[in-house]
Amino acid sequence: MKIFTLICLLFVSVLLQAQSNAAETFQRISAAAESYVVDTTAVPDDKLTAAIKKLRRVKGGFNINEAILFKIAEDRNKGDITKEEGEKLEDFFANKNGKVWLENAVIHIHRNIFTLSEIKQLTKFYQSAAGKKMSDNFPVIMLQSMKAAEKIIEVYKQK
Repeated sequence: MKIFTLICLLFVSVLLQAQSNAAETFQRISAAAESYVVDTTAVPDDKLTAAIKKLRRVKGGFNINEAILFKIAEDRNKGDITKEEGEKLEDFFANKNGKVWLENAVIHIHRNIFTLSEIKQLTKFYQSAAGKKMSDNFPVIMLQSMKAAEKIIEVYKQK
């Protein structure tokens, strides 16, 4: 559950622009999370949706679909769900409505935050060598950063 929560926070942090004031940033993220209403309805068939789909393909890296499947496997391995429940959930998110609904929800999230121009700029970035490197390494950077913070907290508590 810890890794799933971290992955969700990573996803949100990528979508939200950083601010210099950490308290304001945390409040903005918390408010966005609290007020968020999942929208799994069909997405418009327009340029913005097409651009978001392209961005998600180009970006690559560890995406929310993979995170969900990872979380299901983790829960199954820990015994939080049965093997059968895990297999049903995996099939639901890999091949059935879960996959479609999650895709729609993610597209709606992007549509509510970014303009077509911004999506095109992000796509251009992720097509660059630096963007590809960022995408490939971002999960590692965030996990190692969290591990560093945990170690620093341990040292602090020992003093």
